Amino acid sequence: MSKKCILIGAGEMKEENISLQKNDFVIAVDGGYQYCLKLHIRPQLVVGDFDSYPHSISHVEVLRSQPEKDDTDMMLAIQAGLERGYDEFVMYGAMGGRLEHTIGNIQCLNYLCQKKAHGVLVSQNSRVEVLCEGSRCFDASMRGYISVFSLVEESLISIENLKYPLDHKGLSNATTLGVDNEFIGKESKITLHKGCICIVVTEG
Repeated sequence: MSKKCILIGAGEMKEENISLQKNDFVIAVDGGYQYCLKLHIRPQLVVGDFDSYPHSISHVEVLRSQPEKDDTDMMLAIQAGLERGYDEFVMYGAMGGRLEHTIGNIQCLNYLCQKKAHGVLVSQNSRVEVLCEGSRCFDASMRGYISVFSLVEESLISIENLKYPLDHKGLSNATTLGVDNEFIGKESKITLHKGCICIVVTEG
């Protein structure tokens, strides 16, 4: 059974409530600690340099980083979760705000794939994940748009039961072919035969 690690970052977050399970391990990432306070969530670990947070943090483990570092605070939080044995990561407050932080967090998803773990970025109506092998299925109740991007020079994919199906189609990282496919009320599936892809779901 997967062990789930919940990361709450300092990006844009409009959620008024985050549903947590009893055994979830919550990490507040730098300014995400203020979101935790707002949502009345007590994290088990706080990671960050807190150069813009003047208050002390007590009654919780703190992993304090240096402002000048090679890895982002989100990456350091992910590494801390992996060290504790977690292989499923759900990241809130990881999109919006500065574009480079969102791209960096997508890189974090790729890093998790390389570590044989899985991560997803969650916002109010969007989910982003990276797939380096296998397939992803989506329930027939899904509504909205789904886009696929290759993270390598070329990925080979198949798409079933979406508005625009594909069968063993090459998808390069210099094309917009995979943007804005649509759910059509059927159980759908994206299969990766080769490469590495980013999947963006926008429900509506």
